[in-house]
Amino acid sequence: MYQKRYLYIMSAPAIFLLFIFHYLPMFGIVIAFQDYRAGNGFFGSEWCGLENFRYLFKTQDAWTITRNTVGYNVIFILLNTTVSILIAIVISMINSRRTAKILQSIYIMPYFLSYAIIGIIVMAFIGRNNGFITRMISGDAIR
Repeated sequence: MYQKRYLYIMSAPAIFLLFIFHYLPMFGIVIAFQDYRAGNGFFGSEWCGLENFRYLFKTQDAWTITRNTVGYNVIFILLNTTVSILIAIVISMINSRRTAKILQSIYIMPYFLSYAIIGIIVMAFIGRNNGFITRMISGDAIR
């Protein structure tokens, strides 16, 4: 065990993040089985078992809600997979290696940067008053 201490140290952040983002939110599942009242809190609310689910599935909208949820998920999975594969094929067909790398960077950028930063970058280019492209089109290019 002592010989593998560096492996344990290296895996500690991943295990910590796994716990924080995957196991800790599971405590919220308990709310589905409670008559949750914000004033009583998470541990003070009464336990009601499956009554919430019985109430949901007795309504006429339950099957519509379930159908829509499953349908949207199936459509989004199929659409995202198809579009991703098509974009990958199109980028691989581009002869200019530089253009292909630029397009790959633009496509992958949202996964590495927050949407706030991407919004700032987009506004720097196409902002109504001071955007780079807007100023180029209007003739007020950078002097």
